Amino acid sequence: MKNTQKRHIVKSISWRFFGSLDTFLLSFLIIDDVNISLKITLLETISKTIFYYFHERFWFNSSVKNSKTRHFIKPFTWRLVAILDTLLISSVLFNDIKLGFQLSLYEVFTKIILYYIHDKLWYQSKFGLINEK
Repeated sequence: MKNTQKRHIVKSISWRFFGSLDTFLLSFLIIDDVNISLKITLLETISKTIFYYFHERFWFNSSVKNSKTRHFIKPFTWRLVAILDTLLISSVLFNDIKLGFQLSLYEVFTKIILYYIHDKLWYQSKFGLINEK
């Protein structure tokens, strides 16, 4: 099975939609400021879409093909990249590193669960895959 870049682009966009919604809701619960929550969400939408695309490319070419191992490890590697992004952006926009850590910590739990579900659905999908003959 060969993948197309279209698959990774669409997968990145679909994940970012759900990830951004989660970020907005969590940041709004922490700071109770729609403007700051929207700014965090917008910046993360841009940065994480780019990071996610490269994360997908890495994992598609990875030697880890066992589905159980892959689905266990992959969300954690993404979370590591994403938590650093969230921490940096939210600490600057909250103007408080403690609130940045708080948002990052909450996202560890919510995003791993959301990511696992999203990735399992995409793993089963044939969208953007080409049969090599």
